[in-house]
Amino acid sequence: INAEYGGDPGICYATILSRSNAMMRVDGKPYSPEDYAANGELYTNIFSEKVAPYTTCLINGMYWEAPAPRILDDADAVRLFGKGSQAKNNIMRGIPQMPHKMLAIADITCDIGGSIEFSKEPTTVGNPFQLYDPKTRTVHNDFSRDGVCVMSIDNLPCQLPREATEYFGNCLIPHINDFLSVTHTKPIVSQKNNTSPCISRAIITSCGDLAPDYKYIQTLRAER
Repeated sequence: INAEYGGDPGICYATILSRSNAMMRVDGKPYSPEDYAANGELYTNIFSEKVAPYTTCLINGMYWEAPAPRILDDADAVRLFGKGSQAKNNIMRGIPQMPHKMLAIADITCDIGGSIEFSKEPTTVGNPFQLYDPKTRTVHNDFSRDGVCVMSIDNLPCQLPREATEYFGNCLIPHINDFLSVTHTKPIVSQKNNTSPCISRAIITSCGDLAPDYKYIQTLRAER
């Protein structure tokens, strides 16, 4: 947001977007989380056209799986970050000219090739940033090149161990009794009536098999 659109260049604007802000059904019907989960192929991405061109820093935490559209793909990167996509942000004195509007992406999901298609490989705590060059579709540590800065640390929550542990503990304590009522000798499916949905949904494997909500992992592993 800049003065061209009525914004104040001295203010940092931030907003939280959900899938309903980023995806639209191709037939124009209203967005529905249940419908999106079941029929992702019927949706198209509007984020790259309506939001990304006005975004400076994107923090992505959206879960994605095919055939649903991605938030940003390789073609979007060429349009948004390639040569000739220079931002129109030099309309006010004292503001440096940037190569393009979006300068950095923090891909919290670290889903390689996922909702951010050009999140090509994980970064590390010691080397958290890399530059994605849309022209060659490769990543580099040379930040003098054209492209966008990407951070995709796979163990990022570990960088806040105390806060993460305290938050997790506070969330878990109310469910302790439910958790203790679950037995490992019976499939979780047969215990759902006696277990809170919060606990049953959190169990990934049961009796040596993937729980029903996580069967998709088998498909993902087979594809890779």
